[in-house]
Amino acid sequence: MGTLVIAKRLAFFSEAVGHAALTGIAIGVLLGEPPENPIIGLFSFCMIFALLLHFVRNRTHVPMTPWLGFSLLLLSPLALHY
Repeated sequence: MGTLVIAKRLAFFSEAVGHAALTGIAIGVLLGEPPENPIIGLFSFCMIFALLLHFVRNRTHVPMTPWLGFSLLLLSPLALHY
């Protein structure tokens, strides 16, 4: 699995999805999910994030790495704020 992640250059993507999961947990708790089990917010935000990145990647000619860096810049403070 590790070789596939490196070969397809998805290591940075997995870090970005991890930060999206943390933001999804924060949003889920803010919307009223129990803090012990915020699964719906986590999965829904991760899916929205992955679909948005896929959409942006297919519509532009910019490589995925700058988009991931931009998303980390936005998602990390959101998750840490809450």
